[in-house]
Amino acid sequence: SLSGVRVSDGAVTAFNDLKTKKVGRYVTFVITNDTEITVATIGERKETYEEFVAKLDASAPLYAIFDFEWETADGPRDKILFITWIPDGSKVKAKMLYASSKAALGSALGGGFVEVAGSDVSDIDRDTLMYKLKK
Repeated sequence: SLSGVRVSDGAVTAFNDLKTKKVGRYVTFVITNDTEITVATIGERKETYEEFVAKLDASAPLYAIFDFEWETADGPRDKILFITWIPDGSKVKAKMLYASSKAALGSALGGGFVEVAGSDVSDIDRDTLMYKLKK
């Protein structure tokens, strides 16, 4: 990546398990020691998107993959979200590191997701997301 940060094997495995085996509802990733993207947490399958958003730290960036399900008139829908959370309250160095390492994680995971980015909860809340997904 531009930042020299690499993606751990565990991060790729956790993504594939979520995507193909529905293991957990979401996976969060952090950059460890400024060198490697690793798994921070795996959210339980029963957790809602609102519960996930409520846990985001207003001063600490992270990446997340979320298996987002919703209902439409035509039936249920499901999309994998790739969320880049870089809140305004983060340290400048962390903001730069996460912004420049995002592409490395995206390419390691191989795609098949909708990208969502936020610096404030209002950027990624359900209403904003639904607007984006309905386009």
